[in-house]
Amino acid sequence: MSQEGNVSEQLSALSKKIEDQSRFTRVLVLLCTSAIAAIMFYLTTEVVSSLPMMQLSVDQLQAIYAKKSGQAVGVPAPPAK
Repeated sequence: MSQEGNVSEQLSALSKKIEDQSRFTRVLVLLCTSAIAAIMFYLTTEVVSSLPMMQLSVDQLQAIYAKKSGQAVGVPAPPAK
């Protein structure tokens, strides 16, 4: 009978130890995941804020194309032969 009580106490102690370790592991995983998400959010906002904001309309694109090709703006290009 004393051997059964001893085994029961050991299993109870082991169960408590496992529960404490799993609680610690859950907290650690949550903390690391939150830190990684915060770092990724910060890096993304920094990259987006440092990029030049280029909002080109169709007219601006046509003017840029005409300037590069040496044509007058608004004049369609001759058809290719």
